[in-house]
Amino acid sequence: MILFHYTSLAAAINIVTTRTLWASSIHHLNDGTEFRIGYDLLRSEIDRIAPDDKRLAAFTDAVRFALVSTQQVNVFVGSFSENGDLLSQWRSYCPPGKGVSIGFDSADLAGSAVAQDFELVKCIYDPEEQHETVRTTLHAVTSNYQPTSNEDGGRPLLNAFQFIHEFVRVAARLKHPTFGEEQEWRVISGVGEWKHPQVTYREGRSTIVPYFEFKLPMAEDKLKTDSFILGPTPHTQLSMNSLLALIHARDVKTNILRPSGVPFRAW
Repeated sequence: MILFHYTSLAAAINIVTTRTLWASSIHHLNDGTEFRIGYDLLRSEIDRIAPDDKRLAAFTDAVRFALVSTQQVNVFVGSFSENGDLLSQWRSYCPPGKGVSIGFDSADLAGSAVAQDFELVKCIYDPEEQHETVRTTLHAVTSNYQPTSNEDGGRPLLNAFQFIHEFVRVAARLKHPTFGEEQEWRVISGVGEWKHPQVTYREGRSTIVPYFEFKLPMAEDKLKTDSFILGPTPHTQLSMNSLLALIHARDVKTNILRPSGVPFRAW
């Protein structure tokens, strides 16, 4: 499967030059419900099981506390779409007349993700599937949970924080159904430290955005891509020529270079 990253021409130059992708802090993405869906579903599942299972009382109380304490956990994501030429993507993620989508083989992306303690996953939009995913994740922990003799001490809280640190990758997959057209896949980091050497900062539309430099797939010391699709632009042939020159100048491996087929004017 080929997955596409939509971006500006300026960012495309940076991507092919540095061979990295900016995986942004999940709290700075354009979906205002990021993380909340998963956390709300987890709370409802805990409330459902807690009254019936005294064995889990200390653990579920600790998870509730951990949820409040980890609202701003340090998680970074890079976004891709199954569709490399989608009108809504050009509008949302690319400046008018200056967009490009870059295609990567999903197996190559998955390999790069594992090497950097990221994982490549498909986003979940269906509410029922989201609920089932959260329920299954929680059940995998609670079904084998055994209270210890020091349950009045710090053990339940430690277990809860360990669980939440794993759960954030699940929460990062859950998106509001209205974004379903995007068919998004993500590379998602684990919970890390703000002082990690690859975490840096850029100017966003209204805030400073922390991001992680995610290393992209390579082959024979070349950036390995599948395709480049030039977004709608008033200067198609001129832009195609300069994009081809950039690909050659930066020694990028690719199979396809073509203009968008979307008849959209934003100029």
